Amino acid sequence: MTKIKQTAGERFIAAMRHLANTVNVVTTDGPAGRAGVTVSAMSSISADENRPSLLICVHNLSSACEPILTNRKFCVNVLSDDQSHIADVFAGRIPPADGSGNKFSCADWVGDHSPRVVDPLVAFGCDLVQNYRIGTHVICVGEVRETFINGGKSPLIYANQAYRPSSRDFVDMEAPIEKRSTPMLRVGVLPSLMPLIPVTAINQYMDRHLQDGFSIKQYGHGELMAGLRSGCLDLAIVSDSFTEAEFMAEPLIEAQTHVLLAASHPLAQSTSISLTTLSSCRLIMVDDVITRQRIQSLFSKLGLSPDPSPLETSSFDQACRLIETSAAYSLIEMKPGSQHLLHGNELRLLPLSEKERIDSLSVIALTSRVERKAGVLEFIKLFQREGCRE
Repeated sequence: MTKIKQTAGERFIAAMRHLANTVNVVTTDGPAGRAGVTVSAMSSISADENRPSLLICVHNLSSACEPILTNRKFCVNVLSDDQSHIADVFAGRIPPADGSGNKFSCADWVGDHSPRVVDPLVAFGCDLVQNYRIGTHVICVGEVRETFINGGKSPLIYANQAYRPSSRDFVDMEAPIEKRSTPMLRVGVLPSLMPLIPVTAINQYMDRHLQDGFSIKQYGHGELMAGLRSGCLDLAIVSDSFTEAEFMAEPLIEAQTHVLLAASHPLAQSTSISLTTLSSCRLIMVDDVITRQRIQSLFSKLGLSPDPSPLETSSFDQACRLIETSAAYSLIEMKPGSQHLLHGNELRLLPLSEKERIDSLSVIALTSRVERKAGVLEFIKLFQREGCRE
């Protein structure tokens, strides 16, 4: 059989596929219209001048190329690991979910001439100062006039024609299972669900397995799924709205949305709080996919909107510390009567008004269908039992 020899260009493309890159959606708006495109070719140039600079590479046939060159302004939206759907829409891999054909309907945006996703990992608003055509692509050099940083997230990574987890805990995800084998039980959980983890279940498990060890860490949804697939996580704690057919699901606990306030907040002495009241209050949000969807669902059902610019944090503990010293609130998933789980006397946990409650949140454990560590089922049973008591 004759082996077909690759051209230099084909070998170059094959090699470049092995490189890991952040996923960026470049947007523009102005006289030439609103447009956007997904790119991986983005790099900083210099931070030493009066204004920092970066470059992007856009295919000359992209529908966004001419608008970027004409409008002379663009925004580089660096996406987080739970925003792959935005990248897919602007890359043309999937249509917008609302059927409108408008790519911008897949996310919320701020800004006029350089539209920015409301909650990217980071974003750079740029003025186009130079552009060059090399082969099929146009290199656009932008001076950065505005930088947006959204802490507590992990970047969306693309390598080998697939999205990849970015957590350093998963750097060995391609290693054979036997090389990752360890008696330690490794549990991953979405940040907004951390308050629901029964500490007594963890303590009891550790008492029984002193020599094995136990690890529980917070991850984004994409990282949790990748961790399970690679064997770097033994168990992932998520909501039942994020089940995946490839994993086994075990029910753990039911939770309700509660309002978290400082004890000094004017509303802290109420027996319950309405969403109408909360719509005009400052929001602190534990930033993960469950929290964003639950909050949006709550308010939209009543034709309301939450704080359009919430303060986002990566952990429940950090949200508590911020709320203690502010007039803001947070919406979190907790069991009724869980005030005792809050540290100290500086916070209050209140239910939403009866008419505004939504269905309870079902928390589940996802595990591998192929191979389950002996301790996985034991910890699930401890969680189920102790979770009903706390």
